[in-house]
Amino acid sequence: MFWINEWLVRCFGVVVKNTGISFGLKFGGVFLNLIVLMILSWWLLRKENEKILLVVWMGGGLNLIDRLRFGFVRDYWSFAFGLYNNLADWLIALGLVVFIINLWMKRSK
Repeated sequence: MFWINEWLVRCFGVVVKNTGISFGLKFGGVFLNLIVLMILSWWLLRKENEKILLVVWMGGGLNLIDRLRFGFVRDYWSFAFGLYNNLADWLIALGLVVFIINLWMKRSK
């Protein structure tokens, strides 16, 4: 995953140096990133059937690598309303959406 992110940075260039969280929202940082990854790790170890959270963990890990290397996350895609993101943000969003849908479907049975 890391090499794909590096390739996308080279292709699109860094649009925003994001010190906040996903989609350019202005809070967060290394501490929040570490806390979320620790919670996800605990959840993954506890719940065998929630493998989709590995996708969220990969996204958080990619963002953590950027934060530790550069002090910010490199966002290279921009959208309307001043929202910026990268591959890691999409992994996090996709993983959470699938996780929530899975939970909803399990509860509706």
